[in-house]
Amino acid sequence: MRMFWLAAGIIGLNCGAQAQDAGMFYLSQGEWNGAVLTQSGHDIIGEVARASLHQQVAQIDINGMADLAPTEAGQRRMAASRAQAVRDELIHDAVVVGDIVVVTYGAQNSAGNGIEVAPSAAKHRVEVIVHY
Repeated sequence: MRMFWLAAGIIGLNCGAQAQDAGMFYLSQGEWNGAVLTQSGHDIIGEVARASLHQQVAQIDINGMADLAPTEAGQRRMAASRAQAVRDELIHDAVVVGDIVVVTYGAQNSAGNGIEVAPSAAKHRVEVIVHY
């Protein structure tokens, strides 16, 4: 996981504290066991939920991306499963259901917000953007 974060920083993605200041959170390879959140993943989603409880939130976008499945359909299924896991965890942590928007991608190079990401960074990744 440390190598992923280093690579993400090198290619210009907002990570760590910078991402959190901007209302952006990332779940990478270390936060997943297949489509199931690890403890680290639960912790990150807990941070998102706590942040949303302390400020007025307009919307929380969950952008699911995956590209290791051999087919585009498999990629979309994995991305959707991971995005759904994040949505379920946010709801479990008391985030208002109506505030959550889920978008999934297979092997695409766009995070859905106009920002191009390197294909290797999109693997196994879910991006959570909190709009205040």
